[in-house]
Amino acid sequence: MKLVAHRGRLLGASVLGPRGGELLHELALAMTAGVRLGAISATIHAYPTLSQVHRRAVNAGLGKRLFSRGTRRLVRMIHRLLP
Repeated sequence: MKLVAHRGRLLGASVLGPRGGELLHELALAMTAGVRLGAISATIHAYPTLSQVHRRAVNAGLGKRLFSRGTRRLVRMIHRLLP
């Protein structure tokens, strides 16, 4: 699965593999409704099923921003301010 997003909104997606078409409906709905990636991640997905792949793909993208240089710098600055 590949997700293309900009500023937290899903712009496109592709799924390659057996039964990949069954996974596109949630992504198409998210694009049409303008759902933010965080909302997809927070959605409860049935486990263990293929639909869990949506959450994992979104979390992989959100994790990159969470551990970006700017975020680490901000956390260090806040950590210095705490007693």
